Amino acid sequence: MTSHQHSRAASQRDEFRRQLHLQRELCREMGALVPPSIDLSTAQCVLDVACGAGGWLLEMARAFPHIQFIGLNTSHEPPHSMRGLAGRPRTDL
Repeated sequence: MTSHQHSRAASQRDEFRRQLHLQRELCREMGALVPPSIDLSTAQCVLDVACGAGGWLLEMARAFPHIQFIGLNTSHEPPHSMRGLAGRPRTDL
């Protein structure tokens, strides 16, 4: 790995951590993954546009296994945390 590639990888890791932190803070401020006024009991699919690090999407997939979750982002490569879900039922990246 060249020094440029190493620096880029480190920068991506830092951005990933920053996004996860912000997603956790947002959920903490809301008091839940989704506002109580949103009823997901009959939902079949949730699309997360600009999913960033994917932290919220992962937590939602764990909390609501009956729902298919799709995350879209401008990144050419999904975050490391999301790669393990690719190809599994009900989760698309």
